[in-house]
Amino acid sequence: MIQAIKRKLPVILAMCVLSVLLVPSSFAISGGSTITVIGTNENHEYTAYQIFTGNADSHETTLSNIQWGEGVDAAGLLNAAAQASETAGGPLNGKFDGVTEETSAAEFALLLQDLTNEEARAFAGLAADYVTGDGYSGNFSSSNYIIQVPGQGYYIVVDSLADAGAQEMISGYIVRVVKNNTDVEPKISVPTIEKKVYDSDSETWTKGADHSIGEDILFRVTVQLPDNFKDYEQYTCIIRDQFSDGLTYGSIRRCFMKGKEADAEEIGISEENYSASVNADNLLTIDIDAIAAGGDDGSTITVEYLAQLNDAAAAGTAENNAVTLTYSNDPTNSSNSTLTNDTPDDVVHVYTYRLDIAKEIKGTGTALPGAGFILSRGTGDEMEYAEVTNGKMTDWTNDENAATVLYSIADGSITLNGLGDGTYQLTEVEAPDGYDLLEQPVTVVLDGKQNEDGLMDSLTCNASGQGLKDGSVTVDMAAGTAAMTVENTKGSLLPSTGGTGTLRYFAGGLLLMAAAGSVPAIRRRRRIEG
Repeated sequence: MIQAIKRKLPVILAMCVLSVLLVPSSFAISGGSTITVIGTNENHEYTAYQIFTGNADSHETTLSNIQWGEGVDAAGLLNAAAQASETAGGPLNGKFDGVTEETSAAEFALLLQDLTNEEARAFAGLAADYVTGDGYSGNFSSSNYIIQVPGQGYYIVVDSLADAGAQEMISGYIVRVVKNNTDVEPKISVPTIEKKVYDSDSETWTKGADHSIGEDILFRVTVQLPDNFKDYEQYTCIIRDQFSDGLTYGSIRRCFMKGKEADAEEIGISEENYSASVNADNLLTIDIDAIAAGGDDGSTITVEYLAQLNDAAAAGTAENNAVTLTYSNDPTNSSNSTLTNDTPDDVVHVYTYRLDIAKEIKGTGTALPGAGFILSRGTGDEMEYAEVTNGKMTDWTNDENAATVLYSIADGSITLNGLGDGTYQLTEVEAPDGYDLLEQPVTVVLDGKQNEDGLMDSLTCNASGQGLKDGSVTVDMAAGTAAMTVENTKGSLLPSTGGTGTLRYFAGGLLLMAAAGSVPAIRRRRRIEG
């Protein structure tokens, strides 16, 4: 291959043009005077190294009269390129066959012109290990970083952070033909993470929802990879989701990836490429191998998983669920497992409500203890009945016989904590002695709404049915409670006969009559005997 290049070299030199056509880049660096990196900040420092010298064309895509630049270890780069070409499965496999330490800058440059975008990135990472000296740095000024370079050529620009812990990314290596003054933009993209909760009422993903205790809640976390993801040889992508005490993690429902395009199809991520675990502090950790899963620039990774609202949840206090992403921030270091940042927390809110029932004697305002109710929801075969422990929802059952009977206590109250949005039926199944049983249930409709940030916006309660006291329904959004009064009518006291007292009088009268009738008989007997 090298011999073929040498045979063609006199013709090329005779034309005085030896060109290398480079892959398009998000940088457009100019040389000869200055390289100005625009839209950056004072935390970034950029250094330029010259790999080749030469004459650049006006389009800054072609370089002629190529020689090795002063900023490169040519022998080291040639040896590394030869090894990369022999690495099976590597991004540069077969691209530099025949290269030796004797290969000239012009010969080597010809091999670069056929590299794809991904291969050009791999070459940039390779070349960065063989730049020498201090390079050419510059100064930050008004959102720009200005670098003085010695002249035309082929340069690699390296980014670094003054504060490595900042919420920022280091730009990938950039290689480019340089000619005149040019404004360029850094190749930087910070990954993002977003969490949402599924609202079954609106059938949408939102930042806030409400549920009954014992219900499964579906969460969705979406990670967008950086636009320079392909610059990384390794990439850390760890989702950390801190559940509050009122939430218990269940299981991963599905995990998939999509390309950056809006119409990109979902590609499932196998369990071999991610792991999920929960520690004693209720922290869920999902570790994803985004490279093995087939990630690309700007791809999104979505994980959906279930958690249950448990009996630690209570009305008036949101279960705030915060998620963050730990990610690689330096594509210029192949051993970047410790070079990471964390995104800011993204939070969703889950609410539950309390139902307070006051039981009274109709028309008196007097508390009525001993009334028993069951709570249900749904209709027909989908009817569910509430199971309650110590005034808190624990679960729903389809077996009416397993429903918990809620009794009004001495002050006539019944409290049920842990209800979400929905329509419920409150059915009296046992009335206190002397009081009529309500023949029809009270229908209760709870409706809580959250704003776009997931915070409570409103709470309403509508109720209707037999026994409901007029004007008794009230709502306290801050406390997450709805209250109402249900009345019972006392049974009628009716006159009656044939009671045990009358029977005693009747029996006594019979005895007296019998005794009175026996006196003449005795007298007659005595007269006869006499």
